[in-house]
Amino acid sequence: CDVIEEGKKINIPKKITQRKEGKKSITFSITETALDIFEKEVLIGKEKIENTFNIRINGYRAPSYSLDAERLEIIQKLHFSYDSSKIDSTMNKYYGQIDLKDFNEITKGVYKKEDFYEFEIPSEKFFFKKVNIGGGGFFRIFPWFISKGLIKKYIKKHNFFVFFIHPFEMSNRQYPKVKGIGAK
Repeated sequence: CDVIEEGKKINIPKKITQRKEGKKSITFSITETALDIFEKEVLIGKEKIENTFNIRINGYRAPSYSLDAERLEIIQKLHFSYDSSKIDSTMNKYYGQIDLKDFNEITKGVYKKEDFYEFEIPSEKFFFKKVNIGGGGFFRIFPWFISKGLIKKYIKKHNFFVFFIHPFEMSNRQYPKVKGIGAK
């Protein structure tokens, strides 16, 4: 993943791996993390990225969309301009439910409170369930023709689309297949 900053290309993974600091992991579902620990970890991560690359981090997205209203307030307090952790799907037990009653919905899926925005990850009905069509696991699982059809259906109704992609999904590196694992 490269970032262009003031005309200079920075390879983020290469820059991170060249640093001698240890690796840090976060909890899988942040709603299970105490509020004070969540705030501290997000701030440390934000400051490390900003200081390492001399850039300002404006946005946040929770792992597995596991953000709730209390943690969204912390994200705002830490001077993020936007978040994209809201999803209208119950396909994963870790998905959080963000209460946006204090926000104005300025268009379908885009919410605003003062100078802070929440961008909802698109979801669309697939058979009898609403599924995430804005990137991540479902994008990797579904064959392209299914994803493409669901995305076209969504865009036709909403005239815009929010999509995210993980850096590893842009790699041409083939990951090894693990033997003995089947679909459930």
